[in-house]
Amino acid sequence: IHALMRDTFAGMGGTVESGELIIREKSAGRALSTSLFSRWVA
Repeated sequence: IHALMRDTFAGMGGTVESGELIIREKSAGRALSTSLFSRWVA
């Protein structure tokens, strides 16, 4: 999604920021991915 947004908004100024939201397990510390996101910041 990051690359698609970067290509779509190319030449319009601004930047694309992306990340992942996780839940961290208390005992073992493993990470469970809950969602990915991208946003365009002008």
